[in-house]
Amino acid sequence: MKSNLPAGSFNIHWFGLLNAVSFQVMVGAPIILYAKALEASSTVIGIIAAFAPLMVIFQLPAARFLDRFSYRNFILAGWGIRTIFIFIIAFSSLFAFLDAASKMAILLSSLFLYNLLRGITSTAWMPWITALIPEEVRGRFLARDHFFIFSGQMLALSASAFVTVGHAEPWKYAMMFFISGFAAWVSLYFVRKIPDVPSQAVVRTSSVSVPWMAILRYGPFFRLLVFNFVAQNIFTCMAIFSTEFMRVFLGLPNSTILWLTALSVVGAMVALPFCWMMADRVEDFHLIVSGISVFGVAIAVWMLVATGVFPPALWLLAILAFVDGSAYAVYNLSNVRTIMRTMPEMGRAHFFAMFTVITGLALATVPVGWGLVLDALRPLDLVTGIFVWERYGVFFLVTAVICLLTAASARFLLQEGKSTTGSVSGTPEISMRRLFRRMR
Repeated sequence: MKSNLPAGSFNIHWFGLLNAVSFQVMVGAPIILYAKALEASSTVIGIIAAFAPLMVIFQLPAARFLDRFSYRNFILAGWGIRTIFIFIIAFSSLFAFLDAASKMAILLSSLFLYNLLRGITSTAWMPWITALIPEEVRGRFLARDHFFIFSGQMLALSASAFVTVGHAEPWKYAMMFFISGFAAWVSLYFVRKIPDVPSQAVVRTSSVSVPWMAILRYGPFFRLLVFNFVAQNIFTCMAIFSTEFMRVFLGLPNSTILWLTALSVVGAMVALPFCWMMADRVEDFHLIVSGISVFGVAIAVWMLVATGVFPPALWLLAILAFVDGSAYAVYNLSNVRTIMRTMPEMGRAHFFAMFTVITGLALATVPVGWGLVLDALRPLDLVTGIFVWERYGVFFLVTAVICLLTAASARFLLQEGKSTTGSVSGTPEISMRRLFRRMR
């Protein structure tokens, strides 16, 4: 595989590891636990989770300017400035003269700006990596890259769990954010060492006027978009509200929740060798369906815990966390490769931009909606047979049903999309040229 990769491309993995250390704190369980310490409601938690996907809407205008900058400089500028807001959150958590409301205001405003810069500059990332890594080795490359990313997440969660042992104090939260900021700053060193892709016709094409509706009507792209619209929400909402469930309903301490979250990353890392072996041999569709089906069954077990059928024993929560992570890893690797194959070379930046914007809008609105629903269902206390229904039980039930229905519909959304062009990756060059000729 090394002979097929550009020199210096291994720096992508080191960047991925350090960047994962940083973003796991800023968009994962640690930031949710800090917000809960500031007495955030479920709605506010949903809003915090919505920032990252919502800000990708700025990829649409940003894609027009990619031909004016190199991919590398575009990433360095935005992701360098966003590091400042990590340190602002870190320092503000230490200020004793600020009350919880003031710290929450600083947290929300800093997260908004952090994710705004991340959303704008991430426009360049997927087109850059897609152009850099040859298609015939992407499966194995992505498996290795995911291993580095999961390793970074594991380091972040382990460090956060270690520093939050015992009573939750401001300096412990600050330490988590300083770790995140330092990792983000060091990761930029490896971005500078990743080979850049020179501005070519494919990049310049992305700066002309774009027929967005024509892109949206492209069959394989649209079906993949619909599938991800639903599937990504399932994984995201589970990560958010299962954390809140363990903190609020089960009353687990922060360190225990973070260790359980870290165990889900261990599950993902254990599943990666399987993904590595199968990625370039087995059709992506089968791996995607397997991952999301297992995840749906795991959510059903979460529902049984929330409704009192199963006791909330730590060993059971640990198994669920491990299975959740393994299922997500199997799904995500194949899904990313399918996305990369579906995007045509002509106008690739705009296809990626539209894809991330539409799925991002879904990921921004659905968690907020669930937050409102969970707050509204706070008084719920209903017994039906062996089930004791409260708000989190309803959440897990609905999410499990949607997850399993999504797995059942994947054959239509993914395999039929493949047959339309003869191959998922077989985007007709001539039709794309016609499409982009109409842009002018």
